[in-house]
Amino acid sequence: MSLKACVRRPLGLALTGLLSGCGAPDQTELQVWLASQRSGLAKPFMAPSPAVAPTFRPYAHPEGVEPFGPQRLLRPVPVQASASAGPGVPPGMKGADTLTLETVALEAVTLVGTVIGEGPPLAVLRMNGRLYPLRLGDRLGPDQGRITEISPAGLVLREVVMNNKAQASERFVRLNLVQESP
Repeated sequence: MSLKACVRRPLGLALTGLLSGCGAPDQTELQVWLASQRSGLAKPFMAPSPAVAPTFRPYAHPEGVEPFGPQRLLRPVPVQASASAGPGVPPGMKGADTLTLETVALEAVTLVGTVIGEGPPLAVLRMNGRLYPLRLGDRLGPDQGRITEISPAGLVLREVVMNNKAQASERFVRLNLVQESP
């Protein structure tokens, strides 16, 4: 016999002995376990109850103004000029009654919402209890601020201000969205 045959034969017998241990054991224990698992899962099927259609009723706000109605987002209408308006007041505007968003300090306005959808973005500001919609390019604040960006988190203004050397420079101011409690 050659050396290969002498090594192959005992190796083959050893592998056969090892693999014979992988044979199927007693199947009754496995069958009992499977039967117990199947009996626990077999519950009768119950159809879900039919869906009930919701009933809708109109919203009745105590002030008579819908919170999401278009009348809440209207721009202020200029008041007719009166004789008491005084000099320096633009025609068609009353003195202290109509502060425009271009003259009010940024601390007096609150950004309460942004609308970003199919059309151009829109920012909703609150000042003196009124809502004002603003778009890109609209002016805001006393320092000739112009809206350059509206995002879901807020808006960015580009303002022209005088520095300490009496030269005009620009700065960017960010107004963040304010989350108000109901």
